[in-house]
Amino acid sequence: MVHYSEEEVKRHNKPNDLWVSNSGKVYNVTEFASRHPGGQDILLDVAGEDVTDAMQSSSPHRHTLGAYSILGKYCIGTLQKSSENGISESITKNGVSNGIVHNNNGTSLPTQHAADEFDFDNSCEDIVDWTKPILWQVGSLGDRYLEWVEKPVDKHIRLWYSNFCETFSDTPWWAIPMVWLPVIAVLLFLSYTNFQSLGDTTWLEMVGGGISLKLQGMPLYVAAGVLLWTFLEYTIHRWLFHIEPPSNSPVLITLHFLLHGQHHKAPFDRYRLVFPPVVGFIFLAILYQVYRLLFPIQLTQCLLAGTLLGYIAYDLTHYYLHHGSPSKNSYFQRLKRYHVLHHFKDQTKGFGISSKLWDYPFNTVLEDKRD
Repeated sequence: MVHYSEEEVKRHNKPNDLWVSNSGKVYNVTEFASRHPGGQDILLDVAGEDVTDAMQSSSPHRHTLGAYSILGKYCIGTLQKSSENGISESITKNGVSNGIVHNNNGTSLPTQHAADEFDFDNSCEDIVDWTKPILWQVGSLGDRYLEWVEKPVDKHIRLWYSNFCETFSDTPWWAIPMVWLPVIAVLLFLSYTNFQSLGDTTWLEMVGGGISLKLQGMPLYVAAGVLLWTFLEYTIHRWLFHIEPPSNSPVLITLHFLLHGQHHKAPFDRYRLVFPPVVGFIFLAILYQVYRLLFPIQLTQCLLAGTLLGYIAYDLTHYYLHHGSPSKNSYFQRLKRYHVLHHFKDQTKGFGISSKLWDYPFNTVLEDKRD
């Protein structure tokens, strides 16, 4: 392995050339910096420096074993310094050198992080073959599936053997507005023409005379659709995406991974962040039927347009939280921190993505000590 001096590491301290050291090893995190869950600015603040203490500190937060595993991907060598007699020696930080704790009698033991990383790399990741499509392997993981899927990696996931299926499941962020904004325009046009041809109508007539629905109320109905989406966002994320599949059901494990597990396994995969439109149209057809059972046709179309508008905002926000660099102390920086806590601290809370709105009444707010 290549050896680097402290002076050499310190020279790599720019956004396009960013190195750090940790426990006697050197890491080139230039390519990862824009995806860093805490934002690129945090890495720039420690560029060229030793981050051992920072990663183990509880401020801003203690890094998880998953973070150490991801960091390992970018290791390029070991850190050395020159001793007084001119001989180069491995850097030891707080008694740690290359993941080894050195005690006073000269013997050494692996640190807890190093031991856990070794276990993570060899006993957990090796249970799947990353050279083959992952979707068809997860069903056989059984009771090890949840352990495996909750330990993140910085990789692209291939799901399908078929290149055709893979093409339609890999979704860039710009596909979301490109596909769904025209659908919203069509729904609003249909709602407008139905109000024009069918006239005003009344909803829930049996309840106190009902609610009058008028053409002029269309902006309000769209806003109601956006609000409906925020509730759907919370309920789908919490009670569908995060339901734990039984370990004895390969089908349900595979379905869980397809719907959401893949995102928690590879949270930095930019083509697995937004929902594929092909699947989205299936959900849209189901939602249309539900709305149609509850509302008149004019209101159904308007509410559905608003729901899709909320969905677009959600998916683009979700992508930005993972790959954007919000300005300091902004709303989106706080939201990014909140979503990072959901991924890396507690996956049983923090189900709101575009806002925390429904986390409050359902008592699933994640506490951020920095707020």
